[in-house]
Amino acid sequence: MYPEMGFFACLERDLKLCMPCISDADCSPPWDFKGAYGDKCVAYGNSGSFCGVNCSIFPYDDVCPSGFECMNGQCIAKSGMCDCSAYAADVGASTTCMSSNDFGSCQGFRACSKSGLTECDARIPSLEVCDGLDNDCDGETDEAGCD
Repeated sequence: MYPEMGFFACLERDLKLCMPCISDADCSPPWDFKGAYGDKCVAYGNSGSFCGVNCSIFPYDDVCPSGFECMNGQCIAKSGMCDCSAYAADVGASTTCMSSNDFGSCQGFRACSKSGLTECDARIPSLEVCDGLDNDCDGETDEAGCD
């Protein structure tokens, strides 16, 4: 009846907040084709990387949802841990993660599923032994004097 009128919809701005990610592109809302919103993939240490939501454009204390705080221009979880949302499970969101100790750091993956965020599947670094494996995850195999 009114063809000149536009279409309006309410879209959840923080749809991807705290979703596992590999790159910033994983965190852009579906309607943000050029990354103009400034949402970033934020490293949470060995746990992996998770989507933040740009909070630098609104310098207010309450710009981030409950349980999140604005740090370095991104809303991040106050507890330092993210869970999987239904959306993240539906799209199979994933991230790299690490297992680290005195022997080294091994990289793995974790992903969202209907039952939540999987554990990191990285091997636990260990002392290098002559077994044909890179036990300490430094990129070299059996470098500890094996013949």
